[in-house]
Amino acid sequence: MNDRSGSFNRSSFYGDYSAHKRWFGGLQVDDVDRYSPTFRKLRLPPDSSILEIGFGEGRFLDWAKRQGFAVEGVEILPEMVEHARTRGHVVRLGPISELDCGEARFDLIAAFDTIEHLTLAEIVELLLRAEKLLKPGGRIVLQFPNAGSPFSALYQSGDVTHQCALSVGLLEQICRSSGWRVAESFNARVTSERPLKQMKWKLIHLLRDLLEMVFGFAYYGVRCPLDPNVVVVLERRQGNWADGELSSIAHAGG
Repeated sequence: MNDRSGSFNRSSFYGDYSAHKRWFGGLQVDDVDRYSPTFRKLRLPPDSSILEIGFGEGRFLDWAKRQGFAVEGVEILPEMVEHARTRGHVVRLGPISELDCGEARFDLIAAFDTIEHLTLAEIVELLLRAEKLLKPGGRIVLQFPNAGSPFSALYQSGDVTHQCALSVGLLEQICRSSGWRVAESFNARVTSERPLKQMKWKLIHLLRDLLEMVFGFAYYGVRCPLDPNVVVVLERRQGNWADGELSSIAHAGG
């Protein structure tokens, strides 16, 4: 066996991750709006504070800043942290386990295409830390490949750093054990400021909705989210959760 294989693990693939994603330290500009449809549903006040976990090339940071939100970010890739800082963003380097929980100051924690990179233990740890970072009534919005759909396989299997295949039902089960609840879930949608592309996406989504209703009725008797990506909004359950019990769940998953 090659001597290097013994120390080869998941983190080894993050060494050239920005190149794999074709970020190359710079933002690839396009005319697709990936966030407005979600935030219309969230109805977040314009002066809200947001923390994004795993901001990557910084698309959401740029979008949120343009909307007037007070947005910060955390990321494990040093080159992407440095690039975000050159564009004037408040960001920090480090994993979720090193987040400073000293002051609850955010109205929303956002993680777009991030939690599928985490183990079950790390997801539970994220929920534990999120409670301490959020203001009272604060929420979490998560977007990830929809394991409840056959159309997500291309995204889920396209990255070796993905650790969990997640669905709305699985998140509900995790939340049941961690003091959170799924307040809302819906298909991840995109739009565009260009009229022709906006119309194209509306037609695509209409077709997907029709297929979703037909397949859902035929196979499950109910409509189920079948888009490749799904969005889940989490809220705290009523009552307090014992940190010790939640921590034991996190360690058990590791």
